Parts: sequence; C-alpha cells; structure tokens
Amino acid sequence: MADTQHIVCPHCAATNRVAVARRAEAVCGACKTRLFDGAPHDTDEAGFNRHTRTGDVPANCPCQPDSQCRLSRAASTFSSCLSGAG
Repeated sequence: MADTQHIVCPHCAATNRVAVARRAEAVCGACKTRLFDGAPHDTDEAGFNRHTRTGDVPANCPCQPDSQCRLSRAASTFSSCLSGAG
C-alpha cells in the first residue's frame, strides 16, 4: 500500500496528496475545508469523472431498487445501477 493517496476535495474538486496515516484529519490545500466530513456529497458529471479518474478513494453510488441513483443522470457509468444490477 502506498504511503500517500490522491483525494479529490468534495467542495472545490482540487486533488490533494494526503498521507494515509493522516487521512482522517486531512484538509484541502486549495479551499482549506476538511476532505472527509462524514457526509455524502452530490456531484455532477465533471466532478464524478475527476473523483474516479484522479482520486484514490472510491466513489459510491447509493442505489435502491425502486429509485434512481443520485449520480445516474451525471455519469453513464451508472447504467447498471439504474437497471437494478448495482
């Protein structure tokens, strides 16, 4: 496992290199907000792509069988989620 991870800020979308050991208290170098605040964050297609392409933290799509994924309209990656496979 690497000693650092790239974490995309959920507030300003800046990519931050963070020491794994200090990840819980990490603050964005650009906007100075906490990178992990314990809350889910909505995003658009550009934000989703930035998180999945440059970040080392997996993106989560909260899907339920009878509702659409919150990110499904923004990213075609979630087509399986919409069909109930995700």
